[in-house]
Amino acid sequence: MKSFKNKLVVITGAASGIGLALARAFAAEGAKLILCDNHPKNLENTASELQDSLIKSYCFDVGREESFLAIAKEVDSLYGGADLMINNAGVALGKMSAEETSTEEFKWLMDVNFWGMVYGSKFFLPQLKAKQEAALVNLSSLFGLIGTKYQSAYCASKFGIRGFTEALMAENQDSKLQIHLVHPGGINTNISLNARGGDPSYNKIFHDKFLTKNSPEKAARVILKGIKSNKKRIKIGSEAEAGDLAARIFPVSLINFVQKHFHKDLD
Repeated sequence: MKSFKNKLVVITGAASGIGLALARAFAAEGAKLILCDNHPKNLENTASELQDSLIKSYCFDVGREESFLAIAKEVDSLYGGADLMINNAGVALGKMSAEETSTEEFKWLMDVNFWGMVYGSKFFLPQLKAKQEAALVNLSSLFGLIGTKYQSAYCASKFGIRGFTEALMAENQDSKLQIHLVHPGGINTNISLNARGGDPSYNKIFHDKFLTKNSPEKAARVILKGIKSNKKRIKIGSEAEAGDLAARIFPVSLINFVQKHFHKDLD
C-alpha cells in the first residue's frame, strides 16, 4: 500500500497517544477517518480537530463484543468497509506482582488489550479482505517480546497480541491483505500515568524513566512507513530493536538481565 489518499482508516484508542498521532498522520496523507475511543471528551476534541477528514466517531469500550460487532457492520454497510484497521487501544495496571493482581483487574486489562484486538481483527477481516489492497495493524509492545516483573497481565496481553497476529499472518499468506505487528518501545504517552492501581508515584517514575524515549509522532511516522513498505514486524525505538534481538539470542538469560537493569532505581 503506497498511498493512503481516500483510504478509510479505522483507529481504536484514537483520542490520545499513538492513536491520536496516527489519526493526524493519516489525515495529513489524505485518508478518511473513523475514530474510536472510550473517553468522550477527548474523542470529541479529536473529532473536532480532524473534522475535514472525519467520516464518523464512535465512543465505546473495545472490550464489549456486541458494540464492536455492530460498529464493524455499520462501517461495512454505510461506508463501504475499512481499508485499514488499526487496533491500538490499550490500558495498563500499576506496579503489582502476579499474586497481587486480582482476577478482576486481570480480566479488565485483557478485555481491552487482548479481546479488543481480537474483536477488531475478526470483525473487520471480511471487509478488509474484500478490498484490492488493505491492511490490518495490531499494536503489541516491547513487553510482547520480553517479560518483566510487576506487569504479568500487561505482558500476557501483549504476548497474546503477538501470537494471534503471527497466526493470522500464517493463515493469510496467500491473501492480498497486509498484516502488521507493531512493537513500540518507550513512547511518551499517558498509559503509565493513567494506570489502574498500584503506587501513583511509581507510575510517574516509570513514565519518566522509560516512556519518554520516543514521541507518539515518531511512532506514527514509523508505522505509516512500515505499512507503505509492507513490513510485517514494525519495531519502534532502539529498545524495541534491542529487545527483539536479545529475545531471539538470549531468551533465558534475558530475564535476569531485564530485571537487573530495567528495574534499577524502580524497585
